[in-house]
Amino acid sequence: MGFFWGLFTIVLGFLDSSVANGLRPKDFVDPSGNKIVFVDFQEVHHKIVFDVAKSSAEFVTSIVFKSETEGAPVFDIVDDPTAVELDGQKADQMLVTSPDQATKFRVVTRKLRPGKHVLRVAGTITRNVSFGLGTVKSGFFMTDLSDRGYTERYLPTNLEYDQFATKMEVAVVGTQKRHTVFTNGAMLPVARRRANVFAIAYPEKFTTSSMFFHLGPEEAYDTKTGVFVSKTGRAVPIGVYRQAGATQDLERYLNVAVKELASLEEIYGPYLHSNVVIYAFGSGGMEYCGATVTSLAALSHELAHSWFARGVMPGHGNAGWLDEAITSWRDDGFKKVQTFSGNRPMADGGDYKRSTDSSAYGFGASFIGHLHSEVPNFFDFLRHMIKNRSWYPLTTEEFVNELSNFTGRDFRPLFQKHVYRSPSERARRIYRSTPRVPNPYHPELTAEQERRML
Repeated sequence: MGFFWGLFTIVLGFLDSSVANGLRPKDFVDPSGNKIVFVDFQEVHHKIVFDVAKSSAEFVTSIVFKSETEGAPVFDIVDDPTAVELDGQKADQMLVTSPDQATKFRVVTRKLRPGKHVLRVAGTITRNVSFGLGTVKSGFFMTDLSDRGYTERYLPTNLEYDQFATKMEVAVVGTQKRHTVFTNGAMLPVARRRANVFAIAYPEKFTTSSMFFHLGPEEAYDTKTGVFVSKTGRAVPIGVYRQAGATQDLERYLNVAVKELASLEEIYGPYLHSNVVIYAFGSGGMEYCGATVTSLAALSHELAHSWFARGVMPGHGNAGWLDEAITSWRDDGFKKVQTFSGNRPMADGGDYKRSTDSSAYGFGASFIGHLHSEVPNFFDFLRHMIKNRSWYPLTTEEFVNELSNFTGRDFRPLFQKHVYRSPSERARRIYRSTPRVPNPYHPELTAEQERRML
């Protein structure tokens, strides 16, 4: 068995997914005259079959969504679907480029009236899936440093502004070898307790960047469990695993995790998630809601994202810099930066940006240090954000408004000076890219490096 711990307890208040509708990107008309509209997913149901005998991984996804305006609805998946149906009728889809050229996504090429609709998409999973002798491994590993780096790499989904409940039914067929799943979802009962059949529920607060899913044969992994006792008295289960026979010290991972979580609770407040899943692997890391793939060196950084990134959540790529900057500022020892200069448009990469500006790790961390020097009770403000703005997507503009209201000072000019494009750049619709800045905690992996994670 993998770590199938209970559905996430909502420790803090959660706003309904309809709140995220205010973060929807602007609808637009494409060069062919089609009105492209962004919609609100209500629920998603994936059925996935990994057929070991055929070395195939196929899915059928049903999406219930609501459209506020008339037009062609947006969804996304990187690989071309094999079939699409809309409201029970066969439909066509196409890949569309955003008006600012920042990203691409898919639209169903049918004009819909406002209201509730059902989209069905079928396809094949090709990324990070590997078949062996009677076995299959699959990992829905994600990255915030590349465009279209979240669930859309594997399955149909929406953009990061949206939140929706997801049910996933997974079957491994064509083999007698027992497989397991490591996940941050909740295991649902399976009829007749069939081996290699899994049903997982992910809560409605999750976005496309929240899910953690890793499938493989039971014999391929070593596991260890422990408990972190929160300052609230709540016992939080911790599960750590590694590839079988690997050198990572799981006991040490557990001890470090307990120590770091206690330290982080003293800074930010109670841990937000119901459990901790840690995949001990590699030389960097990536955070998920209550889960992480991480090296021991990056573990502290990734756990800190449980508050900023997977607690206070970015609503799009223009907000992703905030959590990386705050977490990297902590890595640097919460330094105060009295004098600050320069500009990196980390919060202004286009209306449809879906990746995090890597300047956040250095320039962004220093900017947060400057805010610390300008706001004497800055830690109180961060705790305020955790208490009041967790569990739904956030924009940079909302962060600035919260800071201004909290302190009674207008911080918009300071942010405009350092993290937005200049007025002239905006007027001329110039999107200035910043150089990629490597970071040891979040290295950019090649396709082969990701496959080794399986």
